[in-house]
Amino acid sequence: NKNPELAPAWFNLAVAYDITGQDSLAIICYQKAAKLDPEDPDPWIYLAQLYQRHDNPRLAINAYENAISRKPNDAKLLNSLAIAYDQIGRYKDALSAINNAIKIDSQYISAKINKIIILNHLQMYDSAIYFCQKFLKKHRKDPISWTQLAYAYYKKKYYKNASEAIDSALNIYPSLGIAHYYKGLILLKKGNINNAIEEIKTAINLDPYYKSMAINDPELDILRNNKKFKAMLENVNSEQ
Repeated sequence: NKNPELAPAWFNLAVAYDITGQDSLAIICYQKAAKLDPEDPDPWIYLAQLYQRHDNPRLAINAYENAISRKPNDAKLLNSLAIAYDQIGRYKDALSAINNAIKIDSQYISAKINKIIILNHLQMYDSAIYFCQKFLKKHRKDPISWTQLAYAYYKKKYYKNASEAIDSALNIYPSLGIAHYYKGLILLKKGNINNAIEEIKTAINLDPYYKSMAINDPELDILRNNKKFKAMLENVNSEQ
């Protein structure tokens, strides 16, 4: 009230609204703080994180881009921007951002894992396999990387290698839903239909997201008329 042009006060007020769940007011105050102090990246960073929490990657991208223009050498911001790009299918932009993050911080493990995911989304499976194998030489206990390696092998039709990689992921983290889902896809390609359905069921029980994925996944079209598969999709949530 005494100084309505005081940017730090608007920012602190935004944070207070943010942590108490008053998101609309937080957004207004972050935007006001950013306008009053155009050089400060923090309002844009917090605004981007708020949008990401609410699964709004498009608005998050705008906020991250504004933050990075003010803080260009921040690997964490570039990693977050890459994730947001990836969420809306801007995979080439995601790869560019993640490469910049790794260039700034060559030891940034999270960024390297995200790069593998993005390479798979770009269908650059050979590159994903190469980069993942290189990463796993130093980080053999990372289940996400093993899972992504398995998926790349699967898409290249190297099903034996895919099976070995997915089993490595599940040995490290038995409750990783995406690993069970991919194992189901791999087993299906190997003709093991019943076990494939059980793996898909396990994935859905771990995370209901995989039910909608299974319903829409063309990789599972071969099972659309399978009675066990249809019954599993109908009943899996009611069993939880």
